[in-house]
Amino acid sequence: MKTFGKFLLGCGLFSIVAVVVIGIALWMFTGFLGKLFSDVSFTTGPPSKPPSIPTGYQVEGEVVYHTTNLNFFGNWSPTRTKLQGVDVKTFQLIDTDTLAKDAKHVFYNGVAIPGGDPTTFRVFDTRYSADAGQTYFDGKIIPGAKGQQAGASVEILDNRIARDQNHVYALGFILEGADPASIEKLGTGRVWRDKNDYYNFDYVDNVERMIPMHVDMPSFKLLISPHARTESGTEPWETIDKQIWAHDNKRYYVDQVGHPIADPATFVPLAFGYAKDSKQAYYLDKILANVDVASFRVVDPDHPANWVTSFAPYAKDANQVFYKDRVIKGADSASFVRADSRLYKDKNHCYNQGGRTDEVPDPNDSAK
Repeated sequence: MKTFGKFLLGCGLFSIVAVVVIGIALWMFTGFLGKLFSDVSFTTGPPSKPPSIPTGYQVEGEVVYHTTNLNFFGNWSPTRTKLQGVDVKTFQLIDTDTLAKDAKHVFYNGVAIPGGDPTTFRVFDTRYSADAGQTYFDGKIIPGAKGQQAGASVEILDNRIARDQNHVYALGFILEGADPASIEKLGTGRVWRDKNDYYNFDYVDNVERMIPMHVDMPSFKLLISPHARTESGTEPWETIDKQIWAHDNKRYYVDQVGHPIADPATFVPLAFGYAKDSKQAYYLDKILANVDVASFRVVDPDHPANWVTSFAPYAKDANQVFYKDRVIKGADSASFVRADSRLYKDKNHCYNQGGRTDEVPDPNDSAK
């Protein structure tokens, strides 16, 4: 009994010591956080401390600074860089925020561009520029790009992509193999194409790059018009992650990724992200299991609702009903139809976005 009492006493002392140690650790940690964020106001409202120094270049006597203002949780924090080796007498702005030059240098955000030639330097937009020897993106040299000779010009296609008579430039790199004469943006610009290939964006060694998709151009079929727009003004290209937008004799494409086709000769795109061939059925990047391919079809391919990605993607075969890539358990395939712009029904239940619901179809729904 005495031993048990000592055990309890020991446990009690250990618990007290543990609580004290944890309390001290929390006190030290909260103190550290207090110092770290002592000047930060966590707010989503208007900035509590508007910048007193505007972003851009400031000449102060014989010194030139570049200021960048960062908004951190509603508080403005200016970062100032002193220009090194600048000749104040010949210093001039190229634009107010990022670019400037003197007799010997070109500066980007307050730092001299290596080899930048102020006498031939030209700005094509806020991101692309060049001189006689080099071409630049965000003030950095584009590897392998030649400088712009007299009369040559970079054409800006969007804020990431440009071209000249020799190259296509993408995010500060030459897009090898791309044809500058035929390069064009599709829709919102997540995908581009030229006469040789289609191109998308991905990360290579943690750097965003534009890369070729290596499609089979002779068999490649685009399922969306390159510049298609709906009546509401939105572009189908904004939702290429929710549809099959192209296919060739090997793959079909969802978003910017190609997926293998089991039987390319019989591949048929359906609607709302569904497709099938003689061997299997697909929903976006998923293969549907245990499908009777011969009877598989979209329930209502002409669904008129605006939110088709939520209300329209139902399909069925002779035995089962699918919502997107999921089987709706218990749904009766033979009687399953659309009831109104949001609801579907079979002989037993109504369904909203793939789940059973007690809602009653609207008899006045104009989208029936």
